[in-house]
Amino acid sequence: MFRETEIESSRLNTLAAKKGTLFNLLVILISKPKVPKPCSVSDAQLVADPTSAEDAASSDGHLQKLILEYTDTATALLYEILLVFQQGNLGLGSTKFAISWMMSFLQSCPSIMAFVAGIVEGVVRGLSASLQLLTPCQAVLLYQQFYILRSCLQHSKALAEYIRNDHREEFRYFIHMPALEKRLPGCYPITKPTTQLCHEVLQLIEQKQCAAC
Repeated sequence: MFRETEIESSRLNTLAAKKGTLFNLLVILISKPKVPKPCSVSDAQLVADPTSAEDAASSDGHLQKLILEYTDTATALLYEILLVFQQGNLGLGSTKFAISWMMSFLQSCPSIMAFVAGIVEGVVRGLSASLQLLTPCQAVLLYQQFYILRSCLQHSKALAEYIRNDHREEFRYFIHMPALEKRLPGCYPITKPTTQLCHEVLQLIEQKQCAAC
């Protein structure tokens, strides 16, 4: 939807004209995909056909990969929507009110906590101990994840408290500047803004209350 509307005013008009669709889209984005339960393989089946376990494991691995790809795509699209709300007010008054209005809607959705937990998990995965540097696509995703976390911390008291209380250990041991510097190549244009975003998120995590709420 947004790739065809590169001009900010066009993006704003698209969202403003389809607010009902926007609500539905937001709910879909933050909802966990419904995955069919895998068929259990009995011991008798394993004896009769040892390849059954291998096939089941392969199928499960493929399914998890698809879920991860879906989550990354949902993250990228939610980032795009947040960016539009940050840049324009959609006729809702001030820009600050517009983004607060959106975050208020998001925090009213039951699935938002699980979605935010997935964002934190994604950041941890991106900054996990590894000798491999992030690819350009991974670096962009990391920036988008930090952007969403900053929006939650700045504009939603409920989500800010959830992130601080329920994900304290992740930010203590895994999400920090040294880990980011090891994983993010300095030659990427997005490295500097990502570093700044990470710094802002870490500062907001340390605050007792969100000043923007």
